[in-house]
Amino acid sequence: MKRCLLLAASMAAGVAFFLLSSVAETPAAANAFEYATIRWDGRDNTCVILPNGNVDFVGAKLKAVKRPERVDERAFYMNVVMNSLGRDGFEFAGMSSDQNVIVMKRPLAPKAGTNEWGDKVRPPVAELSDTPPAPGIQKFTPPPPDTLQGYAGGSGHLIQSVMDDGSVIKLEDDSLWKVSPIDEINSALWLPATDIAVIDSDDLSYPYKLVNKDDNEVVNARLLEQ
Repeated sequence: MKRCLLLAASMAAGVAFFLLSSVAETPAAANAFEYATIRWDGRDNTCVILPNGNVDFVGAKLKAVKRPERVDERAFYMNVVMNSLGRDGFEFAGMSSDQNVIVMKRPLAPKAGTNEWGDKVRPPVAELSDTPPAPGIQKFTPPPPDTLQGYAGGSGHLIQSVMDDGSVIKLEDDSLWKVSPIDEINSALWLPATDIAVIDSDDLSYPYKLVNKDDNEVVNARLLEQ
């Protein structure tokens, strides 16, 4: 655990230095990436440093994956974690010389108010002014808030189906949930009719937690469709 925390600190410093040194060279936001780092320290102590700075110790989850006989432990379990991240858009970026650290990357989404090249984009004219409209002209009405926010959570939900090897969970109210790749090892084993509670999470990428009350397991997730 100490190794993962030290690696997280050193990676953060390295990324900050890289960003500061590359600003003048790359003023546009094209080809910008965010990174996740997998640190192998034995199956039970392996961790993943996520782009938001959270460190996920995945040893307990890897225990649920049976390794075939005569297969190298490090290669097998690192492959499991890499495939989990790959299902969430990450791709291989690099590896340390001792093969204990693997870096994965995925493109950054454009920031609000910018296009894919990082140029500022003016908002629609209807959003620039709150002045009353001229007579006979209908005032612009913004669309309703994103239905993916503010989901009415709590207990009493049931799993309707588990799809894509645990990548997507469908609840009894037909809501669809994308499970964090790191947690798919658990959700892949969940069964229909399982009692689920939906609560808030502090993970910005996956702002909800699905709590399996039958198996006492928790996965981070984001709402895809409601």
